[in-house]
Amino acid sequence: MKMREMVSRPVASSLRVIPVAALAFGGMLALTPQASADTAKTCPPLTQGYWKNHTSVWAKQKLTLGTTTYTQAQAEAILQTPVGGDASVNLAHQLIAALLNIMVTGTDSTPIAKTIADANALLGAGPIPEGIDPSSTVGQEMVADAGTLDSFNNDAITSACGAPVVTGSCQPSSSLSVLVSGTNVTAYVPKARWSVTTPVGVSVVNVEGTSITPTLISTPGAVNSCASNALTGETVCTENTSNVDFFSGTTKTVTLTSSGTGTIGFSGGSCTNCGVAMDASHDRAVIGLSIAGAPGFQFIDLSTPTPSFGAAFTSPAAKISEDPLIDPIRNFVLSAAETNNYEIVNVSTSTPAFFEHPVSIGGELDSSGEDCGTGIALAPAEFNVPSRVFIADLTQATFTPGSPGTWTTPATAAQVQTLSESNLAAGSSGIAVAQGTHLGIVSGEFGGNAITAIALPTTSGSGTPAITDWVSCNIPSFSNGFDPHTVTAYQSPNGGERRDRIAGEWRRERTRGGRPDADAEHHYCAAHLGRSRLRIRYAARDGRQLHHRAVSSNSYALRPPHLLAKSR
Repeated sequence: MKMREMVSRPVASSLRVIPVAALAFGGMLALTPQASADTAKTCPPLTQGYWKNHTSVWAKQKLTLGTTTYTQAQAEAILQTPVGGDASVNLAHQLIAALLNIMVTGTDSTPIAKTIADANALLGAGPIPEGIDPSSTVGQEMVADAGTLDSFNNDAITSACGAPVVTGSCQPSSSLSVLVSGTNVTAYVPKARWSVTTPVGVSVVNVEGTSITPTLISTPGAVNSCASNALTGETVCTENTSNVDFFSGTTKTVTLTSSGTGTIGFSGGSCTNCGVAMDASHDRAVIGLSIAGAPGFQFIDLSTPTPSFGAAFTSPAAKISEDPLIDPIRNFVLSAAETNNYEIVNVSTSTPAFFEHPVSIGGELDSSGEDCGTGIALAPAEFNVPSRVFIADLTQATFTPGSPGTWTTPATAAQVQTLSESNLAAGSSGIAVAQGTHLGIVSGEFGGNAITAIALPTTSGSGTPAITDWVSCNIPSFSNGFDPHTVTAYQSPNGGERRDRIAGEWRRERTRGGRPDADAEHHYCAAHLGRSRLRIRYAARDGRQLHHRAVSSNSYALRPPHLLAKSR
């Protein structure tokens, strides 16, 4: 891998910086790629005929039809069974295809979720075939559901492939969040971190556009994490205690209390409520928290006038991730923990199902990441220099039920990848993926000024997943933050034209009396990385106090030596 230094070019006049209130941690990052128009589309559903004739694609998958779980061989036998006037076989054919489209292809299940539930109720305990007359009352219901599922499997239902993952969803419960509304992007930035009681409050700042007046919102206690719902405009933030704060715009609407009691600890501190992740598609959020000193999770239903809390439940692994996330397509909670166990929780029903997966890796898994469009799961391991990242293709995974269950992949469907020359403070710690772009970012913590942008696979379902390219930058006068990790990613709504490169832009700003200094110094870096453009938001420490930096331009001005780009 050859190292090269970027050449110097003039600073573009279109660059604009919006200063905001001081932050309480060493630094934050938000990765903002602007994807190519030809991003691969991986989620269109496939017919039951396809699945019947391509059984190797879904080898070892177990499927629940009705209340009975069938092995892959049993499900294949059902697909090979002629309908022969049996409505249960007709329905089972379409239900198997629909489930495989959701589990393997990643098709959005939302349009037919109720139909699947009804189909399972009709099939009951089975076994299939059940000999149901299509003209009977139950048979007619089965035929109707089979018709709906057939339309879904033929991509004839509106949004069956689903819109891109809603911005803010499929993000780990890191410190800051972004809220995208039209062409405007605002960030909710907690002032605090784990293990502290001050300072309190959340800063709301413009990242793109000027839709709000930058505001410091007061909170009862120290806030550690925020997550935003781009569909409703609501933001949820957790405090180190059991308090949960809810925001609309620059107003705190209510503070409620989770079921959290006691504290749990991580390498970066301790907390009662430890972070929050958003699932905008289902209008819910999940908190990682302490339940009488045991690590676990609690969902919040955001669809009600006053948010309501579900029952809290503990992890059988006795450890959760510093930054768990929700996959809104597969209804998974991903939780890569410091014990090097990658836990996945199936939350598609009211009874969470846990699946554990040990990872052999140096250091400790520190954060959970995923490209939800492709089902590529990620987890960086801290204390590794150069960076090491676990990467697995969940579309090739087998989930074996148990107490708890396990998930496994073929040896070729997962790996631990070393990112040479990615030398981050405390090793690779935080991670985030800009959904819909196949681009992500890996950060360090507890100081240091380096970050690494990564290019992910654009497809899944076969072969060995790998980070296809990466580039690291050193940011002057910048310091990575504390826990929970101070990094997030999103796709900018202000795309512009396609360019065959990725660019990171930074500006260091001196201040006088809280206002920008006219002599502010600019720093930029850029690099080729796939066919997309990247912008990075960050907070920099200037030696006196910390200031949020929000760069909002499409310029490509470069100035060495702050980037080391890799040509592979």
